[in-house]
Amino acid sequence: MKKNGPAGFSLSVISAGVIYLFLLLCVGCGGNPTARNTYAYIAVAPYTSSSVAQFRVTSDGTLAPLNPPTVAVGSGIVNLVAAPDGNHVFAVQESLNAGVSDTFLRFSIHNDGTLAPDPVTSPASSGAYPFTLSPDGRFALVPWGNTVTTYSVSSSGQFTAASSVPAGNDACTVAIDPTGQFAYVGNFNDDTISACRIAPDGTLTPNGSISTAPNEVYLLAFSPDGFLYSAGCCQLEGLTEYSIDSSSGALTGANYFHGNPFNLPWGFAFNPTGTYAYTANANAGTFSISALAVDKATGTLTANGPDIPTTGAYQIAVDPTGQFAFAFGGGTVLQFKISSTGTLVPNGEFPLDAGNGETSGAIAFLQR
Repeated sequence: MKKNGPAGFSLSVISAGVIYLFLLLCVGCGGNPTARNTYAYIAVAPYTSSSVAQFRVTSDGTLAPLNPPTVAVGSGIVNLVAAPDGNHVFAVQESLNAGVSDTFLRFSIHNDGTLAPDPVTSPASSGAYPFTLSPDGRFALVPWGNTVTTYSVSSSGQFTAASSVPAGNDACTVAIDPTGQFAYVGNFNDDTISACRIAPDGTLTPNGSISTAPNEVYLLAFSPDGFLYSAGCCQLEGLTEYSIDSSSGALTGANYFHGNPFNLPWGFAFNPTGTYAYTANANAGTFSISALAVDKATGTLTANGPDIPTTGAYQIAVDPTGQFAFAFGGGTVLQFKISSTGTLVPNGEFPLDAGNGETSGAIAFLQR
């Protein structure tokens, strides 16, 4: 069952951005270092008329709309994910009818960065939450109900269901470690994280679980250095950090960061080197963005400058070059430059859908 977040946002929708914010860390990893252009795609997802807004990220970090500026897709989009090879962008489209499966959406990409809808035939599971691609793009992991399902993804971008394994109660988010060997499933209703080993063919083998109580789990995210972070929503503040045993994949140790600047983060993103991180905070109607310094040896997070107040940004993302950040929620995208010390410098705002549609919190970056 989908849950309602603050200000009427659907958590399944907000979760889209939460989970994708960490997938995008890997999008740039496999990109072309000599790429001439960076493109950004943002889901605008009112339930009656969804679209994907498409942009080029300019050299000064502002968003320049492509032609056409949007691609219509029908009903609500749950997330956006760019394939590591740069050939496709994928999404899940949420069904508005009970018992009707959600569907995967596939977009091919023109030379100018614009998207071309390219339908696929495999449905997603009914009630699916946003999915996560493996670092090599060969598999998609989809949490839903009390399971997580593996789909194989062909080079042409076709999804084929492969296998499912049990997870916890209301599996809602998945994170894959940077090596692609282990997956972790956040279970919202029983406050646990389930661990799985990923076989070369994408098959998952359950590998135990760990309690996060009294914290809920609605955000799971890896740093580029392999530390796992979790956060909940609506209840307790803060982030919890876990270390991963490199041989078994077991979660070990936990550091809890709370209080300022960890004020109920709904979005969390690293720069590509993992030296800085950013949270979009929504706490009792107060919105802000925090810049954090990361100890790459231990994963410890510390404040890196004062919080930046916003009027409603739930999500934040860093572009693959690590030079710019974008925060969004409602009908506005806040643009920032990232300074040499990792702080955020305001760089203007971009109105999205004239403020009439809610962004789903999903953004995908592509370099080519």
